Order: sequence, then structure tokens, then C-alpha cells
Amino acid sequence: MFVLDWLCDETSNDIAIEIMRKTGLSRIACSILAKKGITNSDEIRKFFEPCVNDLYDPFLLNDMDKAVKRIHKAVNNKEKIIIYGDYDADGVTSSALLSEFFKYLNVNNIDIFIPDRLEEGYGISFETLERIFPLKPDLLITVDCGVTAFDEIDFLSSRNIDVIVTDHHECHERLPSAVAVINPHRHDSCYPFTNLAGAGVAFKLVQALCREFDLGEKYMDFIDIAAIGTIADIVDLIDENRVIAKLGIDKIKKNPNTGIKALLNAAGIAPENINSTSIAFGVAPRINAAGRISDAKIAVRLFQERDGKEVQAIAEKLNDFNSKRQQIEEEIFSEVLKEINSSDRFSGKNVYVVCGRQWHHGVIGIVASRVVEVFKKPCIILSEENGIAKGSARSIEGFNIFEAIASCKDILVKFGGHEMAAGLSITYDKVFEFDDRLNQYALKQGIAEKMIKPMEVDCLISEQDINIKTAEEIAKFEPFGTGNPKPVFALKDAILQEATAIGKKKEHLKLKFKIGNTFADTVWFNTDIFNKILSPGKSYDAIVSMEVNRWNGFEKVQFLIKHIIAKDQDSLEKLKLIYVNKNIVFNKYKNYNINNICSLGIDKNIIVPKRCHYETAYRVLNSCRHNEEFYISDLFEFASKIKDTSGTDMNLIKLRFCLQVFDEVGLIKVEFEGSNAAKVIFPQNSPSKVSLETSSVYNMLSAL
Repeated sequence: MFVLDWLCDETSNDIAIEIMRKTGLSRIACSILAKKGITNSDEIRKFFEPCVNDLYDPFLLNDMDKAVKRIHKAVNNKEKIIIYGDYDADGVTSSALLSEFFKYLNVNNIDIFIPDRLEEGYGISFETLERIFPLKPDLLITVDCGVTAFDEIDFLSSRNIDVIVTDHHECHERLPSAVAVINPHRHDSCYPFTNLAGAGVAFKLVQALCREFDLGEKYMDFIDIAAIGTIADIVDLIDENRVIAKLGIDKIKKNPNTGIKALLNAAGIAPENINSTSIAFGVAPRINAAGRISDAKIAVRLFQERDGKEVQAIAEKLNDFNSKRQQIEEEIFSEVLKEINSSDRFSGKNVYVVCGRQWHHGVIGIVASRVVEVFKKPCIILSEENGIAKGSARSIEGFNIFEAIASCKDILVKFGGHEMAAGLSITYDKVFEFDDRLNQYALKQGIAEKMIKPMEVDCLISEQDINIKTAEEIAKFEPFGTGNPKPVFALKDAILQEATAIGKKKEHLKLKFKIGNTFADTVWFNTDIFNKILSPGKSYDAIVSMEVNRWNGFEKVQFLIKHIIAKDQDSLEKLKLIYVNKNIVFNKYKNYNINNICSLGIDKNIIVPKRCHYETAYRVLNSCRHNEEFYISDLFEFASKIKDTSGTDMNLIKLRFCLQVFDEVGLIKVEFEGSNAAKVIFPQNSPSKVSLETSSVYNMLSAL
């Protein structure tokens, strides 16, 4: 993402000053609290030091009393209970949490049922009921699903099977005819917090059952499982979710569930270092992988197993599933990018709808997230099979993808989800109509304004703020996530003192800036190429996060750079080119998108090679080769060499386009490595004559 400018809302400064007076916290911490609306002493205490008493009364949830009474009856009468879950990390943890509690109650007549993602799909269906009936259940409890299963629950009732629904997905006005429907999104709900995850709702049920069975705070034994489900489902980490996440992380650090400990070990994460980021990117993907690649019940067993060797074997299996998932994901992602970049159908679209044949349903949601990350646009990935396209949607901040999809409900087979993520099914013949209508809806909602705006920062960092105390206070804002993102700051008019490449491959930059009379040490990951255009002595605005760097017994304040904003026009144009090279035009998938390039306001003559560029680039390549393989360690310098020897206005972007065209027409094979290196392989039998017009990249550029 290229950032041209930033802004900082300072309207809450007076409130921040008042918080400083009451608490003694740093200016930065108080400013962030003020912007979050956390101003009185009790709110501040609850935010930084939540405790069990900050959990809401579970009986404030509609139908909780009915659910507890029905479960109590089932336990006393030793009835057959089925926990009906979902195959993602939220559903898995919800199922495990509830089953572990029943195990504590010595309830043995219980089974967990989770539908197969590929064969049966999400939620209750008549196909899954056919597999449940032989188990002869008396009571079925859903977790993370069920709130829209009207016909299926009616059918269960007709078979004398009672149903308790616990869910957190959007509700219709009508509710299923279950014994109890526990969902904070109910339209008649008075619960103080609506945004619980499925695992959070299951946790509230266990909390209520503990009161019913006079078990005190036994529910806190399961809060680590609830925390993983909450963080994994990317719900807002505020209010009660923050209490669950923070207390759950504390339990993982001190006394985690056996399975959690084994999975952390398999993922290479020390329990004492666990945080929301390591759960979201280390733990959750491994739990999700079971349902995506194999059977989600394997992940449920992780939380149930007590034998050390067996639980470690399950953790290793989840690791293997995750590796396989990553491989499939890479293949689909590459195909999706190729489709977006080669088809005119996506030109000018604000929402990308991409449909492929028999893409793995367990992975397309992740692929949609990655497409959003690349293009900064909502994306729906569909996989068609036997005339039905099923898919996953991911959105950008400020655009409710669930409501957008709902606007097309008359042509959908099925849909459901949240503001940021959703799922749907549609007949294949309606896909293009769906695409058009979705984009018309997005246009009316002003989506373009949501995609192009200055980056918002929490505070402006002054030289007085660069100290350990402030950095440690920022760390207390953990756990970070949706609704509570890691604070972002601006170092304004920072004078660059020095820039040093670091890392095994010198792929990162260590930058030292001067702010007033104080120096700020910063690190910019995977940005070695920027070293070519950053000039010591010049002034920049740096968008950063703040942390304490502890190493070898020493500690100091360190900033991690997110973006650099140039102060003069010449540096700005150079930065634009580098951002195009790194984040938009090229990566290991050879991803490019001219619409995004032009949106930066770059003249096409600056990035599009002419015939003379192709000729001189190939001539210089040939003159430098000494064998079949030629390694270019610095493409930036190599482009400058071509420019100097040929008199053309060659630059890095033009060179990389030239290399891609040469690759497509068979003159060379090129493997880009990072932002600024490439391996060029000359085939033994190079064609004596080629036509550049056979290259899709060449034709795309020529059409500009």
C-alpha cells in the first residue's frame, strides 16, 4: 500500500490532558485512551487490568435460563447430547470448550459432530442430519452455527430432538423454533455487548452452567480455549472480548490446556511469549487447517487429549495439515492474480469477484484475504462445481460485505456472515449478474472514498515521547486486533542520519532519524531497495509503531516503520516508483496491476519500456553473461548501468518489465528474489528470432 499523506485527529487532546492528570500515564497513552473513549478510572482499570468480575452476567443473554434448565435436565437424566459445531477455529474451540466442561461434569453420553467443509458445508443441513439420527440424540446443542437453520430445526423437533442454538452470526427477524436461541445479535437482545465470537457465546453458556451447578468460577479453566476462538474469529477485541482474550492469554502463559501447550511447541512459540499476534498467525491457522484439509474433529481432540505423546502427535499432524494448506493456497492465489491481471473484466471494478473451477473450498477464504491485502479492495472468491459456485468474501474497513451480498439475496442460493467476512452459494449462471450488482451497490455506498484516504495515525511523536516508560505503556494496550489495532504514530520532519542494510541477506533497513535533539532508532523490514533513494540529511515523515527492544541485557526504544513519506517532489516520485516495484507491480507471483499503478499518478512513460529499452536491456544482459546462469544482485544498479551505457531513460520498473517480457517469449528464464535481485537463466537453445507481441505483459503495456 502506498501512502501519500497522513492525518492525526487532535480533537481529544483536552481529554487526554485530563486523563494524564488523574493517572500519571504518558501523553501518548492518554491520547490513545481518549480517542478510544476510555476516560474514567474504572474504564481505564478494566482496559489495562481486566478481571473475572468484568465479565457480564451470562443470564442477560436471551434464553440462557431456558438453555441451562434443559441441559440440567439432560445431565440428570443421562440423555444423549450432541454438540454440533463448525469446522473453523472458532467452531472447533467452541466445541472443545463445551465438551471439556461436560467431561468435568462426568457426562459421558455425548458426541461432537462437525460437518465436512467440502462435502457438507457450513451449518446444519438435511444431509448432516442423516448422519446424526443414528446417534439417537435427545438434545442437540449448536455452537457457532444454527441461527438460520429454520427448516432443519423444525425437522429435528418433529423427531423429538430438542435443540439449543448458541451462535453469534447475524440473525433474521425470525428465530428458529429451538428450546433456546442464545445469540447476542438477536434483535430483541438487551445484552451489553453484541460482538462475541462463537467461542465467547459457548463460554458464556459454561459460565451460566457453573452457576446452575454451583461450581463457582470453574469456567475460568476454559478461558484459554475461548480466547483462541475469539482471536481466531477476528471479532473486535474490545469490551468483553478483550476481557476473554487478555485473561485467556494470561492463562496460556501460566497454565495452558495440554493441547494448547503442545501446539505452541509444534509452532515454535514459547508460552510466555504468546500474544494475540502469535495466536492469530501461529495457532489459529493450524487449528483451521484440520477443517480445511482433513477432519476438524482432529483439532477438537487436541484440546481433549491428556496423553503427552498422543497430544504431541496431534499437534504435529496439524502442523502438516497447515503446510499442505499453504501449498494449495499458493497455487490458487497465483491463479487468482493471473485472472485479475489478465482480464479486462476487472478494470474499474471496486469489488473483485473471481470464480474458478474446483478450487479448494477450504482455502479460498484465505486467498480472498490475501487479494484484499494486495489490491485494497473487497474480494469474493468462488469455486464452481456442478453448476453451483460456493465462495468466501473478505472486505475492507468501512464496507459491510454481508449487507452488500444481502442486497443480491434474490439471486443467491445461500449466504451468511459478518461485516468483514461472509460466505455464499450461487448458481454459476448468475455469477456475472452478481458481480455487476455488487459493484453497483459498492459504487452507491461510496466505496472509492473508503479505499483512497490518508493514513490515520494515533499520535505525533515528539522527542519527549521517546523513552522506555512510554513504550512499555503502549505494550499494555495488548491484545491487539480488530477494534484495538496496534497504535500507529508519526515521526514528523524526521532528519535521516544514516541507513544500514541488515539481516542475513541484507533485506532489511536500520534507519536512524533525528527528532529535535533526540535520535530515533527504526527498523524497516523487507525494504532493502529503499536504501537506494533515501538520502541522509533529508527530512521525511515516518509512520511507525513503537516497542521496547530487549537484547543481551540491554533495552531501548525501537520504532518499526510502516511507511516513509517524502517531503520533496523528487524524493516523492522516487518513492512512488519503489512502492510500485515492491508492493504493486511485482512479487514472487509476478503480480502487476496497471490500474493501481496509474492511481498513484505516475506518468506511463516513466514505467512503460519502449523498443529501445528492450533492445539495450537484452544487449547488456548478453554482454554480462559468462555462462548459462547470470545472477543480478542489484537490479537498481543494473538498471543504472544500462541507462549509462545506452543513453536511454532505463529505470528499475522498466527493467523488470523487460525481464518479464523476455521470459514470456523464451529468451531467458527469470526468477525474482525479493525486491531487488534476480537470477537470469539463458536456455541452451535460445530462439534466433522472437516476437515481443507474443508476450501478454508486452501487450498489456502497449495498450496503455
